[in-house]
Amino acid sequence: MLFVNIGFVIFAGLIFAFTLWKELKEDYIENQIFGLSFMVFFGVATGYIVSKYIYPGFWFWTTLAGGVTGFVLALKKIGIKFLDIIDPFTLASIHSSVILLLGNLFLTKWDWRYLYLTVVLIILSLIYVFLKKNYKSFVWYKSGKVGFAGLAVIGIIFVTRTIIAVLSPDMLSFVGWADSILSASVALISFAALYKISKVK
Repeated sequence: MLFVNIGFVIFAGLIFAFTLWKELKEDYIENQIFGLSFMVFFGVATGYIVSKYIYPGFWFWTTLAGGVTGFVLALKKIGIKFLDIIDPFTLASIHSSVILLLGNLFLTKWDWRYLYLTVVLIILSLIYVFLKKNYKSFVWYKSGKVGFAGLAVIGIIFVTRTIIAVLSPDMLSFVGWADSILSASVALISFAALYKISKVK
């Protein structure tokens, strides 16, 4: 089972990198795209190791922090603009997370929580596609800048986490009331960033 799990992790990583490449290949060279992917992977792996040996219950948040740290460092080192990357980064994260959830669903013999979260992520990916296609037609979003779909979906994801953390704290990767506070904070930051870029001319 260990090798099967590793196989799903590798496949999820490849899906992440491929999605980024597909979305960014017209504007950035391959070295930039895959360099970003590597730094995010390294950050996620570091966060997972930290959670495994120091904060086991907070594995979602430590891996997220590691991935975001790698993401930020990559932006500075590689030279990819934040608004150019946030949409494909969000989509790539959803795609790779679906693969990981399906892997866990298989390994745990259909734990309903993995199935539930997989369905939620598939719905969020459809919301992303809708927003990406139609955001320029939103009257209040006058700037028309890219990044709307990514920031909006991130906000929705963490609002959803906040609600689930309150109603069903035994859900996978949740840490009780602390999760609701952390999730609500991330959602607030995402929507605040979205509001800010909506005003940029």
